[in-house]
Amino acid sequence: MSTTKYAVRLDNQVIWTCNGKEELYDSEEDALLALQDEMEACERACHAGYMDDAGDFDNYRIVEVTE
Repeated sequence: MSTTKYAVRLDNQVIWTCNGKEELYDSEEDALLALQDEMEACERACHAGYMDDAGDFDNYRIVEVTE
């Protein structure tokens, strides 16, 4: 039986991994929250001077993944 999970991808490429495996979320909402957290972390790092630019998240997508 397959299980549906959700992932955050950039131009449909795997970008977030942990120990060599793509990070997957149980719901689309969880994936969206993770993406929002990443955007906020980049903004904080930019304001603190650790990053020159907070980045462009326009091409990030939440996709369904079947395991």
